[in-house]
Amino acid sequence: MPPIKKIEPKEAAASGCILRLGKSNNVVMWNEELKSTVGALYGATANFLQTNTRHTQPAVIEADYVPDVEEGAAPVPAAIINKLREGAFEGRRRAVAQQKADEQKIWSIMWGKMSPASQCKVEECDGYEAALLSRDCVLLWDFIRRTHLTHIYGDGDPMVQVNIQEQETRYAELRQGEKEFISSFKVRFDNQVKNNTGAGVAAITDSKRALDFLCKLDPRRYRSMLAKMRNNALSMEDNAYPQSLSAAYRIASGWINEDDRGFSNSESHSAFVSENPSTPYKQKAPTTISNDIDERTRVESKLKRTSKITCFVCG
Repeated sequence: MPPIKKIEPKEAAASGCILRLGKSNNVVMWNEELKSTVGALYGATANFLQTNTRHTQPAVIEADYVPDVEEGAAPVPAAIINKLREGAFEGRRRAVAQQKADEQKIWSIMWGKMSPASQCKVEECDGYEAALLSRDCVLLWDFIRRTHLTHIYGDGDPMVQVNIQEQETRYAELRQGEKEFISSFKVRFDNQVKNNTGAGVAAITDSKRALDFLCKLDPRRYRSMLAKMRNNALSMEDNAYPQSLSAAYRIASGWINEDDRGFSNSESHSAFVSENPSTPYKQKAPTTISNDIDERTRVESKLKRTSKITCFVCG
């Protein structure tokens, strides 16, 4: 076998997420960014980042080269059909060659977005040298999954278990801030879910994820919403709680609270806070005698201002 020559990436993006190993493992977020950037450049060739399998160019079938002939028209000569058939197979051959060239470019982009520690870890995999010779990006992604998503292959490294425990703790402690918009919290929540996946935390159902999201919202703004959902559940109503994270976010972001001052959207932060945002809402003090006098004076003044109005109907 000829000596392996390390190929430097030529098209690696100058900025973006860099794949890291160990406690700072970010393979899930790295993959999401890569799917967006590489997918926009190379289309279906980059589907392996989602499906973990290589894209296959469609086989040539008769419908690809036999033209449609109107009823009653003369048939297409066999020589023309043969030419069209050759053109269809030549087109597929070019597509296969282009895909292979694109896969080599994707290899360079992926390699350029990996930290030195991640590169060294991948180089230890069996079959890496053969993959490097052809710059097979699909095999490179398989090596990355094997070394960075260790829970897939049952790796018993103690560091993996430590990382899982850390991510589980962060997820359990995640809460929406008192003045944090729900859209901002949704981004933090989604990022933590991705970190859980990358660390190997056991997956949960969509309905459980939705319930977790709701229970982590600011209780001052969403107490009435959660209370209503709980009462509906006690009443054995179907779908008392949303069954997906997107549904939970849609309901919470549009929820309307009601208090003694009227209706208010939970996102406006005004339903459960006083005029001074730094102090919690307190019930109004009992009405005193002086307050009654002030109110009576205000009403009498208003009557005096309106007493000079003349009705044009009754005079």
